[in-house]
Amino acid sequence: MTPPATAASRSGLRSAPTPPVSESREFLDVILPVLNFSQEETGVGKYTFEMAKFFSEQGHSVKVICAPPYYPWWRVQAPYKSWKGMRETIGTMEIQRCPIWVPRQPTGMKRALHLSTIGASVVIPSVLLPGKADVVWLAQPSLSLAPAALMAAWRTKSNAWMHVQDLEVAAAQHLKVLPGITKPLIAVLERNLYSRCHTVSTISPSMAAQLRQRGSPENIPVFPNWVDVDAIQPLRGASPYRAQLELDDSMTVVLYSGNMGEKQGMDIILQAARRLAHRSDILFILAGGGNARPRLELAANDIPNLRFLPLQPSHRMQEFLALGDIHLVPQSAGVGNLVMPSKMTAILSAGRPVVATCDSDDELASVVRRCGLVVAPGDDEAFARAVEDLVDSPLRRRALGAMGREYAEQNLSSQVILPRMEAHLWAVAGLERKAA
Repeated sequence: MTPPATAASRSGLRSAPTPPVSESREFLDVILPVLNFSQEETGVGKYTFEMAKFFSEQGHSVKVICAPPYYPWWRVQAPYKSWKGMRETIGTMEIQRCPIWVPRQPTGMKRALHLSTIGASVVIPSVLLPGKADVVWLAQPSLSLAPAALMAAWRTKSNAWMHVQDLEVAAAQHLKVLPGITKPLIAVLERNLYSRCHTVSTISPSMAAQLRQRGSPENIPVFPNWVDVDAIQPLRGASPYRAQLELDDSMTVVLYSGNMGEKQGMDIILQAARRLAHRSDILFILAGGGNARPRLELAANDIPNLRFLPLQPSHRMQEFLALGDIHLVPQSAGVGNLVMPSKMTAILSAGRPVVATCDSDDELASVVRRCGLVVAPGDDEAFARAVEDLVDSPLRRRALGAMGREYAEQNLSSQVILPRMEAHLWAVAGLERKAA
């Protein structure tokens, strides 16, 4: 059997051949040069940390090179410093935090500079990695770390596995965050980076199709974002948050929770709240942080049936999800096949119905139809009508929530997906686990 080529060998750099698959080991050495990691409770960092933690619990040696936690607050969290590196351990994982510049208001060019700083600061620890490894695992976002990750693969004579959570470049170009003149250059860069990885995987079939169009190999494993279906379940009885927020039983809560960025298209929530301001039994709640929140708060200053809350602690996630009788998942037009909101897995597992904005043929729409209603982006009248229809149909809400929960149990359980990812980790390394 011919061993797969390493990322280093594809780049023309000399490296040792990949061990044949017949070789067996008790565990693997894994390196993760990633942007987001632990203590970020939303977005990519949450999933990367949970995966790395699972690998570590299976006995693998896991070394992480990453930024300090800053998302979705867009400020580095204490006790970390944006300008200072730091070493730490979580369980058996070794973590090197690298300096990063974080803009308070991340415009397109500021975001590009922000990503370039972490791309540069991870280079030295990646090149100076001691010894050998088996797999270098990296995520998109952010592609700015890919050169350092490929250097780490060359330095440790290992294979690179890129997992695409978000087609960040395509989404940025679609939203006109990046200048159009950069599109051909970035397309070439993407194809080059994908071709140098042993494996490129992603989170949905539609994103796999997008990757193939952008120069990725034909064989793209799909590992959906997961949820611990035992930890996040439909709550029996009322959420404790209702008493905390002094809400009576007649109030229907329409909840958005997560990052508040421009690609979420969140203005439609404000417009729907205005349309339904005459309904004293409906309360819109927006919880979380992000670069769009200050603008949204200012624009919502005159909306009486809308409240803003901070991002809630992860240990209360089940209670907070249960607060929402209806959950909102807005997306800008054309983005539903480029990103899959990470919040969807938890909403499905919690058994709550959804109203989402996305194009009817998007991947997001195919998921939402199992547990809620799909509205075209920008149609605030239809969005408000969909919310009102579910407010007035409690039996339908329960039925949709139950279907979402069933889908999560069958397709999104972390108890199924994480072992699949670990099995693929062995395949990327070209090794087999030694029998106990």
